[in-house]
Amino acid sequence: MQQIIFAMFAAGLFLAVRDMAKVFLKEKEKVWIREMPQDRLMWVKAEAFRTLSEDFLGQEEEVAAPMTETVWETFKRRACDTCQYRVNCEKVGRIGRKRYAASLIRLMDENKWDQYENKLGEWLSWCSKGRDTAQILAYCMQEYYADQFHKKQLKDMQTAVAMQLGEIAHMLRQSARETRKYQPLSEGMMKKLRKMAYRHGLMVGEAWSMEKDNRRLEFFLTLRARNHKTKPIKEAQEILENLTGRHLMSDKHQKMFIGEEYELFCFSETVRYELLCGISRIPVEEGAVCGDNYSIFAGDGSVQLCLSDGMGSGAGADKTSERVLNLLEEFMACGFSKETAFQMIHTTLLLQENQEIYATLDICQVNLYTGICEFLKAGACASYILRQNRVEVVELPAMAPGLKAESGYEKTRVRLRPGDYIIMVTDGVLDTFAGDDQENEWQKLLLHLTQKAPKKMSEEILTAVRQHKEEKNADDRTVLVAGFWDKQE
Repeated sequence: MQQIIFAMFAAGLFLAVRDMAKVFLKEKEKVWIREMPQDRLMWVKAEAFRTLSEDFLGQEEEVAAPMTETVWETFKRRACDTCQYRVNCEKVGRIGRKRYAASLIRLMDENKWDQYENKLGEWLSWCSKGRDTAQILAYCMQEYYADQFHKKQLKDMQTAVAMQLGEIAHMLRQSARETRKYQPLSEGMMKKLRKMAYRHGLMVGEAWSMEKDNRRLEFFLTLRARNHKTKPIKEAQEILENLTGRHLMSDKHQKMFIGEEYELFCFSETVRYELLCGISRIPVEEGAVCGDNYSIFAGDGSVQLCLSDGMGSGAGADKTSERVLNLLEEFMACGFSKETAFQMIHTTLLLQENQEIYATLDICQVNLYTGICEFLKAGACASYILRQNRVEVVELPAMAPGLKAESGYEKTRVRLRPGDYIIMVTDGVLDTFAGDDQENEWQKLLLHLTQKAPKKMSEEILTAVRQHKEEKNADDRTVLVAGFWDKQE
């Protein structure tokens, strides 16, 4: 009897320990999902990159001497210290000579050449070598400008590196945050999923879900086909749609068929809106290369429309604008934001040795889940949103990248509605409408368009522009039209 009681007690204790272990392991699994070791490692690396970025930006600059003092010291070392008449000049008065030299330096810097010639006459009364020393002073000014330009280039490069390091830190933090969002499907849902998949000849290993922006979900499943067969990924997508009640799409970068070995597949919610685009271009001369370039590429639930107008026209402008858009695509494919990509493109163009190279940058990024449209412009002309019987203007003043060291960008957001059209153009189109009533004439043209397809609409706009001004083009002309529609309507 005692043995039976002891056995029952031992069995009860075993069951209790088993249940406690289940609870403990489940809680531990949740903790593991919430904070993985690689998350902590990414956070540590992100903090290191952030600190390094701040160190780059926080480096103290040398306090530069005034321009007149710097140029004077260079001039004195080259012209005065080696001059045979130096002793006589010292007797006349060095302070007066320095004062006149400073006046000449300021007048050259301000491009006041008439006053410079008058002041030069007074300089000749102080300096025994006259115009020879004035020429040396001009050379010293040129060297000063070149030195300041190179210092500014180095500062821009330092800022660009700091921004890249900061962006890498942001990307690592974002990756760590997203990793923590992955959660395994509930036990009940996993049973249903495996049962449904088995009926369709599929085996499910593990499954996770992650909530992204705007409460949309992504699902990750390890799948394989049964009985040495292959199955189209569409079947797994339909199973998951029936289980979750959501419209899904498979990742475009993954395989279209499920094989015999377990592999990871991704499914995300389909976008609500769609964007159809059309573009038309006319070079400055018939048969010539168009200096404008465009780019349309899709990201994670968004579409990015870009225009770039290279300096001048022809092959040289085409090469510059194409390079700008290629760099933009490459930077954004690496995970950089469009703002950081702009800064790096700007620095790249600015650091071209002995060349003045620039190109405008006009970006329109449309979120196909929310309908939010973000414009970023640098040196680009206005864009337009055509809404039924009215036109909204999106105009942001900013200098093109590569034009000046202080070039920047401006950006704004607009909420699109189904049926809206985004119209982006280069300045060659708007320059057709000269005079004080330029904007009204252009908007009147847009309001009287008859075509509805984006490609046809862009062609109609360029045809109307040609008819408005028949003489030879002064610049390349490009029109990009994008129509915005609700997929559910």
